[in-house]
Amino acid sequence: VMRFQAVLEAYRPYHEILHSSLRNAMRLHGLEYRDSDGDALVEAVPTFGPFPEVPDALRALKTKYEIAIISNTDDNLIARNVENIGVEFDYVITAQQAGAYKPDRQTFEYAFKTMGVEPSQVIHVAQGWEYDHIPTRDLGLKRRVWINRYGHPGSADYQPYDELPDLSGLPKLLGC
Repeated sequence: VMRFQAVLEAYRPYHEILHSSLRNAMRLHGLEYRDSDGDALVEAVPTFGPFPEVPDALRALKTKYEIAIISNTDDNLIARNVENIGVEFDYVITAQQAGAYKPDRQTFEYAFKTMGVEPSQVIHVAQGWEYDHIPTRDLGLKRRVWINRYGHPGSADYQPYDELPDLSGLPKLLGC
């Protein structure tokens, strides 16, 4: 929740948001925060790998579609994550490039402009409900797919969208 509130503010580098979010979470739980704790978190982010089914699903999608990442991070932090996925993306778009974090509309509008597409040409696939599905409801996207890994309840208010438990079924859903 604290990180969500942080991204609603004016853009600031992601490492600052990570530091402040961890600081607030530790204080909330009565733990002492040191800058080295935040540094460790920032250093860990680029080491995160994908869920197991992601590379194969993305490779299948690449046979029919251009694929992009729209990430609430900075360029220097996302580069290694992209390498860890092992699939070549047509576009890697960050909050740093857009000057705003999702759910800000500016992020999506920047992405559409960068990709040279209209929203009606975009199939948006994301796990993030607050960051992705709520803000994209009114953007006129061709299709939205919610990756609901944890079985959270959806909302009729944000229909239409497809829902999958992970990316493994996405190529079939999208005709690949």
